[in-house]
Amino acid sequence: MNTNKGILVYNEKPINFREEMLCLTDMWKAAGKPASSSPAEWQRSADAEKFIEFISGTQNMGISHVIKSNPGKGGGTW
Repeated sequence: MNTNKGILVYNEKPINFREEMLCLTDMWKAAGKPASSSPAEWQRSADAEKFIEFISGTQNMGISHVIKSNPGKGGGTW
């Protein structure tokens, strides 16, 4: 298993990535943590569901390969 990890920086905030997955939680924090756009809220929106399904279909991969969530301290949405 390839475990390429790294960090991008946006607004002086780190955004972790693993292979091709960016940490949505880190991106939300770098954007200033708008309450209405938290990763959990975004993921529940109809637009997000359509976007995730679109990526899944066009890339011929399961939804679990498009977005992953790890709850709890140190968790995140990727």
